[in-house]
Amino acid sequence: MHALIENNVITALRDAPDGGAWEDGEWLDFTDPTVLSEWEARHGWVPVVETPRPDDTDTVKHDEKVELVDGVPTQRWKARPWNAAEVTEREARLAQTEQDARDRAILDATAALMEDAHTDGAAWVQPTGAHNAFPKGATVTHNGKDWESLTPANVWPPGVTGWREVVAEGPAAWAQPLGAHDAYPLGATVTHKGKTWTSTIAANVWKPGVYGWA
Repeated sequence: MHALIENNVITALRDAPDGGAWEDGEWLDFTDPTVLSEWEARHGWVPVVETPRPDDTDTVKHDEKVELVDGVPTQRWKARPWNAAEVTEREARLAQTEQDARDRAILDATAALMEDAHTDGAAWVQPTGAHNAFPKGATVTHNGKDWESLTPANVWPPGVTGWREVVAEGPAAWAQPLGAHDAYPLGATVTHKGKTWTSTIAANVWKPGVYGWA
């Protein structure tokens, strides 16, 4: 932050300029500290001395104020009581933070249950709820094929949606995606009607030979 001082009074405050500026037909590169310092001095901008902000308490918060101290612009912090609107906002923010923490704990616990409920490579079994749904990346066997889950909390049967066939060599056969969760990424390869195709777009839900494949 910089202050403009006139007649020993701070008349304006501004952040330090970014990049540079044209002046008198010349580009001034403000990434050079010397150039920036000379420009500030020429235009009367003086760097503000920054001071640590005190911690707020349950009853007191601190407002910033820039004052001249021995002729030098200095950051000061003024303590004052919280007003009613600020108390309401602070309590709402705290409540949201606590709710977010509870939600994250529930998600983490559910994810742990999912991981413990399955062994990679085992036969697929219909999940009965979030606690034993298949996590993203889980592998199963189903109808004589190997599959990998494409989405978290996957309760769909392999071959319907949310799974991609895993083959020992080469790309798997193309399967119609039903949404963003099982769309093909840019660069994905598949086989379809005796040919091998590479996706030329991201989030590809089109059939090879129609659009988005080469």
